[in-house]
Amino acid sequence: MQLSRKSLSALLLLGLIGCSTTGGEFGGLFPLPKVTEGTLVDGWYTAKDNSFSVKSPFEKESTEYTYMKIEEHYSATENHIVFSSSAASAEVYRVDIYKNIKSSKPGVDATEMGKQLLSAYTERFQNAYKTSLIQQRAETISIGPLQAISHSFVQQIPERSQNLQRAMAFTALHTSYFLEDGENAAFIWINRMSVGSDSPYKALIARSVKAEERLKEFINSFRLNKP
Repeated sequence: MQLSRKSLSALLLLGLIGCSTTGGEFGGLFPLPKVTEGTLVDGWYTAKDNSFSVKSPFEKESTEYTYMKIEEHYSATENHIVFSSSAASAEVYRVDIYKNIKSSKPGVDATEMGKQLLSAYTERFQNAYKTSLIQQRAETISIGPLQAISHSFVQQIPERSQNLQRAMAFTALHTSYFLEDGENAAFIWINRMSVGSDSPYKALIARSVKAEERLKEFINSFRLNKP
């Protein structure tokens, strides 16, 4: 059995509609306060239903943390949380939680669920930028006490323009992780700018130098809990 269209639509639209947002910036200059549904204490985020906890991808005293935005969507069966920062170009951390999958999604095999989520995200980015995601590797890693299936991709993002605004071309790196404990599952998708991007915007690329380190710390700190 496949995931419902509603479930896939929720993760694809997150950040556009259907979620609350806290933090970020106002007018491109002033950081906004972070009033979250989950708890954010000393740089650690815990979901309001305790379904997961993770260290913020950005160090608490950093500029990236100051301008960090957290998007939250909670429901009885799914949570979708997104971490990003206007001070870290193209660096986004998405966490999708699926709760009580045996009862809420009867007939859904966890392995197949992970494949469907991977396919949905891949299709999302390919459709958005009209370029392919080229797989670099697939592996199994440990995240806390659980095993996770990870996939890594590279994608060339073309220069775009809209309403007299122009966005630069760059090379994006995407990494996904799927883990489950038999009852609950997490799908994590992290994208960031490659420091090897051939672009005149060197100052922006320089901000991505620590992206790989932040990714590792984020994943190593992630814990899938019992809601």
